[in-house]
Amino acid sequence: MPLTHNIQKTEREKFAKYENLSIELKRLWKLKKVETYALVISAEGVMTTRFAKNIAALGLSYNIIRNVQKAVGDWVYPYRPGDYATLTRKYLGSLYWSTLTLTTIGDLPTPETNAE
Repeated sequence: MPLTHNIQKTEREKFAKYENLSIELKRLWKLKKVETYALVISAEGVMTTRFAKNIAALGLSYNIIRNVQKAVGDWVYPYRPGDYATLTRKYLGSLYWSTLTLTTIGDLPTPETNAE
């Protein structure tokens, strides 16, 4: 989650970072096309114009943009005392939530350990 003045640079870095993976997936699975969608939002809730296009390409509602901007604080790094306060746990929690949201509609139990 970059600061606002770095958001376009961060978005370009994300595309560059996954370029080799896209090529490898295309080759490995003999795909005609592999697309990368970067959803980068700044710590202040600012996003690039490409964010809305990527949301649409993923088939998500535009309402998610408003919700993401409102929830930048606790949505990404909710406060949890003890072992849950580590950066690893915060990252894994964010990754789990976003993966769950993008892949399912159901309400599944949240992971309790690093292995989960």
